[in-house]
Amino acid sequence: MIFKHLGYKTTLAIVTVSLAACSAKAPEDAFIHRALHDYILPLHGNMAERSKHFDEVVSTQCSHSASELDMAALQEAWRLNMRAWQQLQAINYGPINEQNLAWKFQFWPDSKNLVAKKTRPLLAENADLSVEKFAKSSTVVQGLSAVEYLLFDFKLASKSPSKDALCGLLSMQASQLKVNSSKLLQEWQGSYGKQLSNYGPENVSFPDAKTAVAYIIDGQLALLETASNKKLADALGSKRKNARVNPYLLESWRSQNSRKNLLANLASVDLLWHRAGMKSYLESQGAKGLADKIEAELLATQELLRADSRSFFSALTAGDKDNASAVNQSLKSLTKLYKHEIPAALEIQLGFNNNDGD
Repeated sequence: MIFKHLGYKTTLAIVTVSLAACSAKAPEDAFIHRALHDYILPLHGNMAERSKHFDEVVSTQCSHSASELDMAALQEAWRLNMRAWQQLQAINYGPINEQNLAWKFQFWPDSKNLVAKKTRPLLAENADLSVEKFAKSSTVVQGLSAVEYLLFDFKLASKSPSKDALCGLLSMQASQLKVNSSKLLQEWQGSYGKQLSNYGPENVSFPDAKTAVAYIIDGQLALLETASNKKLADALGSKRKNARVNPYLLESWRSQNSRKNLLANLASVDLLWHRAGMKSYLESQGAKGLADKIEAELLATQELLRADSRSFFSALTAGDKDNASAVNQSLKSLTKLYKHEIPAALEIQLGFNNNDGD
C-alpha cells in the first residue's frame, strides 16, 4: 500500500490535499462538460437544422411546380435561420474562427449598404454565376444578410425580379448556409469538442481548465460587447457627438428583426447561464453576490426587450428611442459585469475576441 510506511496524520494530510485538489478541479470540469454538451453542441445542431430547413423551403419554392414564390414561407424560414445564427454568435472560437466563416453567415455591419450594391447585379437574368464562382465570390453576397435583402428589401420588391433570377441566387446562398452549418457541427462533434474537453499542458489551445473556461465566457463577452456597442448604439447615434438617430444602421432593418436578434442573443447567454451551469459554477467559486447581480441584469434586459411590441426600426423611424435607449443601457450594464467582475471573481483573463467599441 502506498501509505504503508507513513503515519496516520501524514496519510490523512495527503488524502486531504488530494481531495482538495480534486474538488478544486471538479467545478471547472463540470462546467466545461456542460458547456459543450448542453450549449455548444445543441446550438450548432440547431443552426444546422435551421439551415437545412431553409434550404428545403427554397428548393420547394423554386421547384418547377411552384408558379410563384411564397415570400411569407421563405421569410419565416429565414427568421428561424437568423435566430439560430444569433444564438450561435457567442461561440466565436474553434472552427468558425480558425476557418474565418462568420462573414459567410452574416455580413454586418454594413454602413455603406454593400449588400444591396453587390447583390443587385447578380440578379440580372443573364448573369453568368456558377456554383463555383459563387463560392469564391465576396462574402457580402453570401449569408443571411444578402438573403434578407432578396426577401425583404422593399425597393427590390418594387422592381419585381423574376422567380428565376431570385431562385438562382437564393438556391446558392441557402445551399452554402446548409453546408457551412453542417461542417461546423461535425467539427465540434469531432476534433474541436475533444480538444475543448481534453485540456492540458500538451493542448495548445486549452493548456488548462481555466483557459477553457475563459474562452467559453469570453465568447459571451464578445457577443454582449457587440450588442451594446454596435447593434443599437450606432442606430441611436450615441457613440458620436451630434450624431442623429439612423434606423438604417440597425442590424436587420430590412426585415425589422433587430429586436428579435437581441432576444436570441440573450437566449444564448441565458442558456449557458442556466442550463449549462455558468451560474452555479460562479456560485461555487464564492461569487453568489455577483451571480445574483448578473441574473437580475439579464432578466431586466430581456424584460425591456419584450416591453415594446414594435420593431426597433418602426420605433426609431417614428422618433421614439426611449425603449431602445433603455435596452442599450441595460446591455451596457450587463456587459460591464462580464468584462470586469467575472474575470476578477474567477481569476481568468478575457479579451481573446475583444469587440469593445468604447
